[in-house]
Amino acid sequence: MAVVDLERRAQIGREKRARTRERLLAAAAEVFAYSDRDNISIDEIAAAAGVAKGTFYVHFEDADALWSELADRLAREYDELLQPRRLALSDPFERIAYGCAAFLEKSRRNPAWAAIAARAALKRPDFGAAARARLLEDIRDAFAVAPVAGLTAELAAEIVVGVVSRAGPSLAGKRSAAASLEAVVAAILRVAGLKSARAGQMAAVAAERARADVAAYESQTSASQAEQ
Repeated sequence: MAVVDLERRAQIGREKRARTRERLLAAAAEVFAYSDRDNISIDEIAAAAGVAKGTFYVHFEDADALWSELADRLAREYDELLQPRRLALSDPFERIAYGCAAFLEKSRRNPAWAAIAARAALKRPDFGAAARARLLEDIRDAFAVAPVAGLTAELAAEIVVGVVSRAGPSLAGKRSAAASLEAVVAAILRVAGLKSARAGQMAAVAAERARADVAAYESQTSASQAEQ
């Protein structure tokens, strides 16, 4: 009589559930990204993932629970991408420039990511809380060097978030968007108090760094997923 390896069977079950959960999240990303409607049905998500509706409820309580996990995942991805380079930069203006360029480059390379991130930024006040807090810290440091009359750091941070959230989807999927990306970052730096020439130079450097870092991060992520 064959011996049943219960631990191995349990492991196979866990791996299968994890793959199904990932399929649901990936399918939801596509549905949420390319639909103008907020009331996406569970039937639509399940159909896009190629699973039964009942399978959805094995993994998520409702569509809002899935949406929250998806938004949180996007925020973590951006933070993981941002932090190594940010910590290596001492100039607060360079940190602001790089953070904006990284968000826009990620959006340019991944239209679905851009659409979901923009929607989450508008509809979830807590979306990207860690990244927002770091942005505010950088702007405060920048204003300590070059204060902008009539503009608080808090208001400046909201302006930056609004600009990159709106600009991201407009750059999505466009190979020719490099100049536009740099222009957006330069405009943000001017709002933060930099003169036009320096803002343009810093934006160009930030965009180059972001292109390299986003490409490396996505390559690493793809390799990691292939191994699973």
